[in-house]
Amino acid sequence: MQLSNEEKKKYLRSYLNLKAREAELEEEIEELRSRYAGHAIIYSDMPKGTADKDLSNYAAEVDELERRLRIMQQEAIRIYLQISDAIEKVEKITERQVLRIRYLQGITDWDVIGDKMGYSRTHAARIHGSALLHFKVPGKML
Repeated sequence: MQLSNEEKKKYLRSYLNLKAREAELEEEIEELRSRYAGHAIIYSDMPKGTADKDLSNYAAEVDELERRLRIMQQEAIRIYLQISDAIEKVEKITERQVLRIRYLQGITDWDVIGDKMGYSRTHAARIHGSALLHFKVPGKML
């Protein structure tokens, strides 16, 4: 059974989706850090009043987010390499080029893609359609 072009696009977009989530997580970490910037974290076994800001979990929260970010970055590298290898198996160089530009570089504007390839936007889009027909998702095609 051959996958539809939409299923192939979903697979090809998986790298850029991971990169977008990675950027969101980096923003979350930065926001958490800036929220507590200038606050001293004092570790104490003394009871805390209700008016005191409890920063005892701050370091653990940042560490957990950074751990998740590292895992996500490793997964993004793995997916990037997998997609890149699958693109390299497409026979025509122009088809490989359009797939790399669109799905690894993240450029979605057909005018920009066409300019990078030296073609019109329409011709670049046609090459993309042909590339999708020839592209095989690893482990999903017969």
